[in-house]
Amino acid sequence: MVKTKLETFESIEGIALSAVVFVQDYLQFQFDSATVTINIFPTVKIGETSYFSGDAEYRNQLCSLIGEVVQAVYDEDDSFLTIKMINNSQITISRELNVMNLPELVVFESQKGAIVVW
Repeated sequence: MVKTKLETFESIEGIALSAVVFVQDYLQFQFDSATVTINIFPTVKIGETSYFSGDAEYRNQLCSLIGEVVQAVYDEDDSFLTIKMINNSQITISRELNVMNLPELVVFESQKGAIVVW
C-alpha cells in the first residue's frame, strides 16, 4: 500500500480539531482555518480499536477527537483517505464504503477559498 501525503491538507497539520458536526447523512470536521465535509461515515481508530458507523460508541469516539492535533493527511492507493492525529488516533474514509457511488466523498474548504474534492 502506497501512502501519499496530501499537500492540500497541510493547512490543518498541527491544528486541533475544533468541532465534529453531525448532519443527517454526512459529517463535518471543523478546524480554525478549514472545514472538511465527509459524505460517508468514516472509520475511527482509537488505539487498537476501530469504530464504525452504527457502533454504540461511534459518535462518542468521534467527539473524543475534538482538541486533538492533526499530524498528517494521507491518501492510500487512492482508496483510503486518512487523517492521522498526533495521539496516534485516526479517521479513515474508504472508497470501498461508497455504496451510493458518490462522486465526492471528501470536500476540503479553507478560509483562503481553496476547495479540494477527493
